[in-house]
Amino acid sequence: LGAQKAGTTWLVQQLAKSEHFVPGLCKEYHLFDYLYLGSGNELRLNASKRINNFKEGDPTLNYDQKLELFDSFYSNPKNYYDYIDRILNESKKFTSDITPAYAHLELDVLYSIKEEMDCRNIKTKAVFLMREPVCRMESEIRMALRRAKSFDKVDAREMSNKMTRRLGGEIPLKSNYSFTVSQLDEVFPPSDIFYCFYEELFLPESIRRLAEFFELPTTIFEPDVKINTSPRPFRYPMEHLERWSKHFEGEYQFAQSRFNFDVEIWQSALHHNLSLEKRRKWFWI
Repeated sequence: LGAQKAGTTWLVQQLAKSEHFVPGLCKEYHLFDYLYLGSGNELRLNASKRINNFKEGDPTLNYDQKLELFDSFYSNPKNYYDYIDRILNESKKFTSDITPAYAHLELDVLYSIKEEMDCRNIKTKAVFLMREPVCRMESEIRMALRRAKSFDKVDAREMSNKMTRRLGGEIPLKSNYSFTVSQLDEVFPPSDIFYCFYEELFLPESIRRLAEFFELPTTIFEPDVKINTSPRPFRYPMEHLERWSKHFEGEYQFAQSRFNFDVEIWQSALHHNLSLEKRRKWFWI
């Protein structure tokens, strides 16, 4: 279920290396945000791109068959569940639908997904990765600029304005970790949820927990592999970072109280990755 820009692409690429992994049609099906979050018809129109981008995709179908099947999911979600059931027709096999937008789904939808899988005798597990909210949001904006082929036309000042505008109202839903965790805790038993922080995801202890959760050898997971990294960092004044992180004060407190997470790790990541002052200090040294 995400969060977006918190390691989900890395995760699916690691899982796909397992001999027990059954590749579906794509990494992100985007079915339930289309059905329940008003995401719009562009998700149906972009299905072909998502199929093409998933190199590990279902080898039993050609492109036209994949696209036709994919479209049938939107028309009748039962086809989605039946497809998952069909490709999982052997023991000790697993597949995934790693769509970060599902972090926004509410209880009734999560319950219905789990029930549909349960009635087909499919065990469902949930994964939710969290990242320092300002860094996550900045990375999300970068990704949108790269996709629009306008990344090289934007400087730090314009990026700063984009960040400030994005935080003009309530906490962006993509960074509302407390909401997502509360929904997952209600629907799934603790043994069927994997929570982790992006800043700790590639550490040996987290790799061990991942392997245990998926019942896979630790050697499947390569922590040094970097995915979707931006080539050019932007740096921002410290007062901007402090103002932006203040906006997410509730998420900081939640991470600390719910997971006993050391939020100094988030502060360190924020300042190390985005701080103009840190960069200047380095030059003076």
